[in-house]
Amino acid sequence: MGVTFNGATSLYCDNKSAIEIAHNNVFHERIKHIKIDCHFICQHCAQGTIQLQFVCSRDNTTDLFTKSLLPSRFGDLVYKLKLTSTPPS
Repeated sequence: MGVTFNGATSLYCDNKSAIEIAHNNVFHERIKHIKIDCHFICQHCAQGTIQLQFVCSRDNTTDLFTKSLLPSRFGDLVYKLKLTSTPPS
Protein backbone atom coordinates (compact mmCIF):
# COMPACT_ATOMS: atom_id res chain seq x y z
CA MET A 1 0.00 0.00 0.00
CA GLY A 2 2.99 2.28 0.34
CA VAL A 3 1.95 3.77 3.69
CA THR A 4 4.65 4.37 6.27
CA PHE A 5 4.18 5.53 9.83
CA ASN A 6 7.11 6.20 12.13
CA GLY A 7 5.33 7.31 15.31
CA ALA A 8 3.99 5.32 18.23
CA THR A 9 0.57 3.72 17.84
CA SER A 10 -1.93 5.06 20.37
CA LEU A 11 -3.94 2.54 22.39
CA TYR A 12 -6.79 3.90 24.48
CA CYS A 13 -7.66 2.35 27.83
CA ASP A 14 -10.30 3.26 30.41
CA ASN A 15 -8.37 1.68 33.28
CA LYS A 16 -5.69 3.87 34.87
CA SER A 17 -4.32 0.97 36.91
CA ALA A 18 -3.72 -1.09 33.77
CA ILE A 19 -1.84 1.82 32.20
CA GLU A 20 0.33 2.20 35.32
CA ILE A 21 1.09 -1.53 35.39
CA ALA A 22 2.10 -1.44 31.72
CA HIS A 23 4.53 1.43 32.38
CA ASN A 24 6.01 -0.17 35.52
CA ASN A 25 8.54 -2.91 34.77
CA VAL A 26 8.42 -4.13 38.36
CA PHE A 27 5.67 -6.72 38.74
CA HIS A 28 4.46 -6.97 42.30
CA GLU A 29 3.20 -10.15 43.95
CA ARG A 30 -0.42 -9.03 43.63
CA ILE A 31 -0.24 -8.86 39.83
CA LYS A 32 1.71 -12.07 39.17
CA HIS A 33 -1.32 -13.60 37.43
CA ILE A 34 -1.04 -11.19 34.49
CA LYS A 35 -0.69 -13.09 31.25
CA ILE A 36 1.57 -12.83 28.24
CA ASP A 37 -0.48 -10.04 26.59
CA CYS A 38 0.45 -7.63 29.40
CA HIS A 39 4.13 -8.45 28.99
CA PHE A 40 3.75 -7.84 25.26
CA ILE A 41 2.22 -4.40 25.91
CA CYS A 42 4.88 -3.56 28.53
CA GLN A 43 7.63 -4.45 26.08
CA HIS A 44 6.18 -2.25 23.34
CA CYS A 45 5.61 0.65 25.77
CA ALA A 46 9.29 0.46 26.74
CA GLN A 47 10.32 0.35 23.07
CA GLY A 48 8.10 3.31 22.25
CA THR A 49 6.13 1.50 19.55
CA ILE A 50 2.84 2.01 21.38
CA GLN A 51 1.58 4.77 23.63
CA LEU A 52 -1.16 4.05 26.17
CA GLN A 53 -3.63 6.88 26.65
CA PHE A 54 -6.45 7.14 29.14
CA VAL A 55 -9.99 7.53 27.83
CA CYS A 56 -12.88 8.17 30.17
CA SER A 57 -15.41 5.33 30.27
CA ARG A 58 -18.21 7.58 29.01
CA ASP A 59 -16.10 8.40 25.93
CA ASN A 60 -15.08 4.81 25.21
CA THR A 61 -16.72 4.14 21.84
CA THR A 62 -15.65 0.48 21.80
CA ASP A 63 -18.44 -0.20 24.30
CA LEU A 64 -20.74 -0.13 21.28
CA PHE A 65 -19.14 -3.36 20.03
CA THR A 66 -18.39 -5.10 23.33
CA LYS A 67 -21.29 -4.44 25.74
CA SER A 68 -25.04 -4.53 25.79
CA LEU A 69 -26.21 -0.94 26.15
CA LEU A 70 -29.36 1.01 26.81
CA PRO A 71 -30.90 2.34 23.58
CA SER A 72 -30.01 5.94 24.46
CA ARG A 73 -26.33 5.07 25.09
CA PHE A 74 -26.25 2.95 21.94
CA GLY A 75 -27.62 5.88 19.91
CA ASP A 76 -25.07 8.28 21.41
CA LEU A 77 -22.16 6.03 20.46
CA VAL A 78 -23.52 5.40 16.96
CA TYR A 79 -23.77 9.17 16.50
CA LYS A 80 -20.27 9.72 17.91
CA LEU A 81 -18.82 7.22 15.45
CA LYS A 82 -20.89 8.76 12.63
CA LEU A 83 -22.35 5.36 11.74
CA THR A 84 -25.39 5.34 9.49
CA SER A 85 -27.67 2.63 8.20
CA THR A 86 -28.46 2.45 4.54
CA PRO A 87 -31.55 0.63 3.28
CA PRO A 88 -30.87 -2.41 1.13
CA SER A 89 -31.03 -1.74 -2.59
